[in-house]
Amino acid sequence: AFLDKLPGWAAEAPSPFLAGEALALLDALAGRASEKHAAAAFTALASLARDERFRKADRARALLETAKALAKARPGADASDFAAAATALADGHPSQAVRGLAAQFAASLPTTAPVKKTKKKRKSAK
Repeated sequence: AFLDKLPGWAAEAPSPFLAGEALALLDALAGRASEKHAAAAFTALASLARDERFRKADRARALLETAKALAKARPGADASDFAAAATALADGHPSQAVRGLAAQFAASLPTTAPVKKTKKKRKSAK
């Protein structure tokens, strides 16, 4: 139940400090998150990445490090919205660390959907 509410608390925190604390919890609990929790967290992270208060290097790094932990723990979760927000956040950011983390995050995402292997059916000779 706690993990269900944590992304919302991070996104709706009245201060960047409280959002940062929620991010730290999300980062620590990433291994316990389900795909549903991870998807909700990526949505919350995307809204924070678009918030001007998170342009500061330490806050932006916290966002990106949390996203990397979630992506590693739950690679199947949809992170496309956050990926776009992270790219916009890093674009022209003065911190090399932020730009590097955003690039690492983008590189960690799958580029295409996995291809399903199908067995070919043999035609029987009649």
